[in-house]
Amino acid sequence: MKIKSLSPILSVLSASFPFASNFLQLRSEVSGYKIEKRLQALEDPISALHNTVPDLSKLLYQAIKSDSANSRWLDKSDLNLDCYRKAILLLHSHGYLEDKGYVIEFNAPSYVLYMATLSEKDNIIIELNGYMDSCESGCSIYASDLANSLNLPLALVLSVFEIYESKGYGYYDRTIDYEAYLGK
Repeated sequence: MKIKSLSPILSVLSASFPFASNFLQLRSEVSGYKIEKRLQALEDPISALHNTVPDLSKLLYQAIKSDSANSRWLDKSDLNLDCYRKAILLLHSHGYLEDKGYVIEFNAPSYVLYMATLSEKDNIIIELNGYMDSCESGCSIYASDLANSLNLPLALVLSVFEIYESKGYGYYDRTIDYEAYLGK
């Protein structure tokens, strides 16, 4: 018989001894904490990469939002990202972004949406998804118009177009400066 199979039996038997119940409670708390951490990593895998990822993501999103070019490239010369070096490396290794020296390129549309959900109000994200969900077959949504009407960065709108296209809901026209989404 293995030791692991004896563990529950020993726990029950040892509960009758003084102070044993305290140790059982401690063991239960520790295992509960471990389970909670594992569930959190499953529910939010990007934040689970490193404890500074959410703060870095908020900082990068604010920089995208204030950038007049509103592209998927972010000039990082004005940002102090030294304390986020490990988080940037982890995000790069998972394919979310690429650090190209003076600029950061956002490779994954899901990461741009993740940054927005951390920084924007929920009703704005819901409204953006509402526009996308209500796009009827044959109708077009122009990225610049949608970004301007909701006061969102163009990079976010383009990322949402890409996500909806990948799910098969419509087509994403990537014509530069005339990007649009066409509903199926």
